[in-house]
Formats: sequence, structure tokens, C-alpha cells
Amino acid sequence: MPAKGPRSPAVPKPPSTTRSAASARQQLPAEPIREVVAGPETGALFRLEYCDVRFWYPWHFHPELEIKHIIRGAGTRVIGDSLEPFTDGDLCIIGSGTPHCWNSSPVRGRWVRAQVVQFAPELLSAERGQRGFARLNSLLALAQRGLQVLGPERTEAVAELTRLFEARTETRQLAHLFTFLAIIAEGDESRALTPSLTLKPETDARHQLAARVLSYIKEQFHSPLTEESTAREFNQSPSAFSRFFKREFGKSFSSYVVELRVGRASNLLLRESLEVREIAELAGFGTVASLNRHFRAVKMTTPTAYRRRGRELNAGLRVAEEAPARCDGTAARPKREAAPLTLARR
Repeated sequence: MPAKGPRSPAVPKPPSTTRSAASARQQLPAEPIREVVAGPETGALFRLEYCDVRFWYPWHFHPELEIKHIIRGAGTRVIGDSLEPFTDGDLCIIGSGTPHCWNSSPVRGRWVRAQVVQFAPELLSAERGQRGFARLNSLLALAQRGLQVLGPERTEAVAELTRLFEARTETRQLAHLFTFLAIIAEGDESRALTPSLTLKPETDARHQLAARVLSYIKEQFHSPLTEESTAREFNQSPSAFSRFFKREFGKSFSSYVVELRVGRASNLLLRESLEVREIAELAGFGTVASLNRHFRAVKMTTPTAYRRRGRELNAGLRVAEEAPARCDGTAARPKREAAPLTLARR
């Protein structure tokens, strides 16, 4: 008797809001960009609690599997050939190499929040051939098509995901990850989002070069860094390097560096008590004026207002919908929220 597991894409049928593959492709770049997962944590898995003004990361892929839980936010989710709306509570598993993105428009006074876990396929490779792993194998195979978790197991799985984020040791984090996957694998309400595999093909040489370039940028972004100097570092002409970077990462070199620096500044604003002038230097902007200009372009708020908002959220406060925060830094009337919110880097 075959093992019970998540249903195939045809049962249940995708909602009527799902657009065709052709329609989805028309609204996306010709090629998804490659993301090299590199965060402050090291070990078997990477955890991120995302909090920002909107979901903005472009259509991308990476070799790691990903779990994404939308705590607060609404917009459009794209996984492979599937393009659907999402809202609070959306929970998905994305397989290795499957292109995906969540996008939303900013709503003044209402930040989005999500939990993200990424882990390498090798984490489960040793166990997948063992007896009792048939359901897990089925789950991971469907995850290659993008898997939306539905039904009663979604509530149980979200609770286990919360325990994973609260765990202080890697051993306990892994235990909660396996339990999370087991809950979904033993259920029968989840559905695959796209009817066929849409993995991004790549060559080892391109992957290795892209990884080396990103590693170099992340080591040097806090200091003066230009596209010309980086091209010389990798023995390429500026024009050839510019084409390579845009093709691989879906944006210009300068845009990528600015977003990386804004991300670093955001982290320092929320986690440190440094003056804005010091943060501008540490993030690679050099001057407060440069930080303010680029920060507002990416985050649509000022560094000072961003820090104030983050402190309100960390203290368990949120801005009421009827009295939204202002981007000019003017404090809005806060309203109590039951549980505190932990902010993390993006």
C-alpha cells in the first residue's frame, strides 16, 4: 500500500486565482537570479525572521530548500510557473533550484513579517534511503514544484516552526525541523503549486564564479568598491563583467551594492546604539547624506524613523492602522500588541 502523503497538483485543484504559466512568465524577468545564501549563522540550517516595509526580493533560486511562513503581509507569490495571491498565514516549502519570490506593495504603518528557514539537501540525504522515510521522500519531491501547506496540519506545523526559532542549540533546531517536515508529510491537505519541474539549469563554472563574486562583494562592501575594481579582481573587462553581473543577479552591480549596504545599515540601526553617522561609515556610505538618500530609496523611510519603528515593534508595540507611522519620522500613536516581535537581518 503506497505511503500517504501530500496530494498531487491536481487534487485539490489550484484556486481560480492561479494564472497560467504563460501569464506568469510575462510578468517576470526572462531568467531568475541566483541567490547565494550567506547569513550570520553557520551550521546545518539558516534561520531568518524578516521584518520590513514590504516583500521585495526578486525572482530567484538557490540550491538550499526553503520554508517560508508569512506572519503578516499580502501580495503575489510566484513559485515556478505558479502565480497566486498570498496573505497572512501563507506557508510554503520550496525545493532546491526552484525559482520563487514573494512581492508586495508597501502600506504605510503596516510592516510585513515572515519566518524563513533554508537548509541544504545534503542535510537529509543520508537518512532518505532508510526505512520509514517514504513519506518524507514524497514530500521533498513535491517541494521541487513548490508546496503550499493547507489543512489542520498547517496550524500544527506553524507551532513547530515557532519552536524551531525559539530553540537555542542546533541539535534542537534540527529536531524541530524534522518534526515540522514529518507533520506535513503525514498530512494530506497540502498541494503542489506547479504541474512540472521548473529548475534553473546552471553550469558549475558559472555557479562558482557567481559565488566568488558575491563573497568578494560581501567582504568589501563597507569600503570604497566600484564595478571597475571588482572586474579587475576577476580578470574581466568592465563591460563583460557588467553583462555577467546583470545576467546572473538580475540587477546592476551598483544597485546590488546599495541594497547590501542598506541591509547592513538596517541591521545596525535595529541592533546597535550607534549614532547614524557611525552607521553610515560602517555600512560603506561614508556620509549621513548618502545613507539617508539611498536608505529612503530602498526602504521608503528614513534611518531614524526605521530605528524608531523597530524599537516600537521590539517593545511589543505596533502602530494602529488608523494612525499610521509617517515617513518623516514623526511618532504615531502606538497601540499595545500581545506578543513582542524579534527583528532580524535581511
